[in-house]
Amino acid sequence: MEINKARKAIKSAPLAGFQERTATLRLYVKDKDLLKQAKLAALEDDTSLCQLWEEWALE
Repeated sequence: MEINKARKAIKSAPLAGFQERTATLRLYVKDKDLLKQAKLAALEDDTSLCQLWEEWALE
């Protein structure tokens, strides 16, 4: 049972073990309106723009 709980925890935490597989991703957004919308969404959610992109990527 403990193994199943651990597996479920890993599945629900997509960034588990990130220390072992870190990478840098640079996004360049040419669409100024899209960037403005993203910044406003990050402000509304009280989060960082990076966190917002990460959440969108995982959906």
